[in-house]
Amino acid sequence: MWKPQGMYASFLINQPILFQGKDALNGLMNIPCSKVSVIHGTSLTDDVKEKIKKLFKKKIVYFNQRSWEGEPDIDSLSDTLKEIECQQPDVIVAIGGGAVIDGAKLCRLFYEYPSFELGVTRINQLYFSSRFIAVPTTIGSGAECSSAAVYLNKIKQKKEMIVCHDMQPEAVVLEPDLVAGATYRLLVASGVDAMAHIIEGYVSNVNNLLADINAETGLRILYEEFFNFEVEEMDFARLQYAGYLGGLVQNHCIVGAAHGIAHQLTEYGYSHGQAVSLLLPAVIKANCRNSMVLARYEKLCKNAGAINVANLLNNIEIIVNNSGIGLMRGKLKDILQTKIEDDLFVENIVMDQGAKGNPIRIDKEYLRNVIMAL
Repeated sequence: MWKPQGMYASFLINQPILFQGKDALNGLMNIPCSKVSVIHGTSLTDDVKEKIKKLFKKKIVYFNQRSWEGEPDIDSLSDTLKEIECQQPDVIVAIGGGAVIDGAKLCRLFYEYPSFELGVTRINQLYFSSRFIAVPTTIGSGAECSSAAVYLNKIKQKKEMIVCHDMQPEAVVLEPDLVAGATYRLLVASGVDAMAHIIEGYVSNVNNLLADINAETGLRILYEEFFNFEVEEMDFARLQYAGYLGGLVQNHCIVGAAHGIAHQLTEYGYSHGQAVSLLLPAVIKANCRNSMVLARYEKLCKNAGAINVANLLNNIEIIVNNSGIGLMRGKLKDILQTKIEDDLFVENIVMDQGAKGNPIRIDKEYLRNVIMAL
């Protein structure tokens, strides 16, 4: 089926088939296939593997633990890619966080298009013969419904991405039991990342009414769960759904400076979620210098039940500090104060695909305002 590309994609809200709730994995039972390759991280249990085997009974099922550590880079994909090429699956299932899902997307891309050139960041259309199913084990990456695959360029030490609507998974499974064992620190890092997808997407320079509704609904859920309940009382099915809505917002509206800066911090030991958790409040404060952007933030907070921007910022700071991530703020500020003088570092932020939705032009002066707000 033809899908709008380029400027016409601004009008497209593309969504995968969604299986959500307890035992949502059972929804895979009727997926037509003959051979299934599962790509997963280190946390996939034998119980889940057995469940997947039973779901795909009378089918050949392969399990492949990812060959990359942390963010995928092209060289580190090779071992998993070789396995996929030997297995010749018609369905690929990615189970894990954003790095697992993005790496699996790239494995599928090179499995079907071995001569694909990495320099191409945006593609009009691809025609995949295999199906791709994403089963996220975190709540905030958005990779499960994204049209992009993010990878680490080891030479430039920066994140880059390949974007095409056909790379969006055909189906997403939100199984709450896969998230329930996460630490509070990981929940906060992934939860604030989901908030960033929503908040940055809502004020971005790409607008869509349905994306706004998804953003308001997603932030309302995240706000209620994180700021009203202890971990034992959190509803992980709701949190997963909020993260999914944030992913849809990000995929349509792009994001902003918090993501653009975070994408440059991999080499300094910051996970994506940790970096975004620290940067989001500072970016909001820097953007609020523009009265029109401030009004947009205030509308989101009001419609999502977060009252106002000041209340939202205060609550984000509380959970970030309580999780221990706040202890990394001083080091981050020192790094950015040094790197702001590096023209290449600044250029990488400005040119980052994730930063292009920021409502305020990003330059050195803007970045200094962000650093001051940290």
